Amino acid sequence: MSPIPRIHMPKLQQLEGPASIAFLVVPGSLTSQITIYWDTNSTTSFSDTLSAVARSDVNIVWLINVVPTWDCELLSAIANHLPRLQQLIVYTAILPAVGI
Repeated sequence: MSPIPRIHMPKLQQLEGPASIAFLVVPGSLTSQITIYWDTNSTTSFSDTLSAVARSDVNIVWLINVVPTWDCELLSAIANHLPRLQQLIVYTAILPAVGI
């Protein structure tokens, strides 16, 4: 199976969805507010996803994370890739598998 190509959405300003979608659509967009639902079955790491998200054409200033279990690697990845972040919220919740 070939990887899913990135999707160019240059006018996108806000996104709420799974990490796999954020990885595909945020780079090159105007997205500055993101809610990410992290899936334990995801094939991309916190660092890989947030590195892609950091390639938004504007600073990410607002990030909500919904994680199934707490992982300190998330905070480390946020600090490394989103140094201009102004608002951070982390929730722990059991989520159904996304399958993307």
